[in-house]
Amino acid sequence: CKAHPDKELELYCEKCETLMCLDGMVKDHWNHNYVLATKANESHIPNVKELAEKVKGKQLTIEQALEKIDKIRSQLGKQRAAEEDKVRTEFSILANMLHQRESELLDAIKQEENEKQGILQYQRKKLEAALLRIRKECEKANTTIADKSSPYNFIENKSKIVHSLKQLRDEKFPLDPEEDDFLFFVNSDPSLRVKIQSFGTIVGTINGKAGGDSVIEAMKKNKESIGVQERGCEALISISQNYEGRIAILEASGIATVLRGMKNHRQEATVQEKASIVLRNLCGKSDEVREVVGASGGVPIIVDALVKHASNPDVIAESCALLANLAYTAENREII
Repeated sequence: CKAHPDKELELYCEKCETLMCLDGMVKDHWNHNYVLATKANESHIPNVKELAEKVKGKQLTIEQALEKIDKIRSQLGKQRAAEEDKVRTEFSILANMLHQRESELLDAIKQEENEKQGILQYQRKKLEAALLRIRKECEKANTTIADKSSPYNFIENKSKIVHSLKQLRDEKFPLDPEEDDFLFFVNSDPSLRVKIQSFGTIVGTINGKAGGDSVIEAMKKNKESIGVQERGCEALISISQNYEGRIAILEASGIATVLRGMKNHRQEATVQEKASIVLRNLCGKSDEVREVVGASGGVPIIVDALVKHASNPDVIAESCALLANLAYTAENREII
């Protein structure tokens, strides 16, 4: 016995969970429940076994969670590589388009300059020819006037000289440039740079427990993008599996955003299918949410999806399931 080293352990105190001798029972544990030390194992082993089984169940749960994490990590790596390829492709297309436009603009500048240069060059040649004629006729007149070899030389040539000089005097020459140096590049869309800077959106969620508002924001900003609407709905399907996720989506105007995506992309079967799943998850068993979907014009949009994709079994199944859910409220039944 630790308290009484000269005594043998004979009893087990249930309250203090310790072995003791008879003296210990009298002095330190006199009003506690106790059993014989030899019987203590028999009474406590079953409890420990039961507890161990429960803990073992936790072990299995943790192992399954680790498997899920490893699977997601593996999928993330593959997804990252796939999305990086998409980004590179999109920017390669943009770069090619920009280079193509650059070449077109440079060619246009060159062509415009060549046309102006051609007009000015032709005008210059005409003026140079006129200048040469003027110099020639003036020189001829001066030479004739200065010629004293014959007293009749000037008089004999006067009429021709005067005629030529009058003709030059009265002739209209293109003195004003027939072209100007007005040649500018004008950016017809100043917002293009801003659009390029904000081009593309990366959408991410954390195990369906967060990120609903960020997904909705991405769908709002990229409402014309089929890819963003489709992938956004995929993310919202996961997020809307739990209560916290559904609340986050609803608070971020998720119903209006999803319905807008369906309306803007009526011809896209995948968008219609996945959006219907999201809305059904949001409705769940809530009449309040069902009424919001109905009041937001959801029923006609869903019916429109049924009509446009009548040959697509997935769209039919999800749209009908959503309408069946919405039909729990009288208001929606009347609309349907």
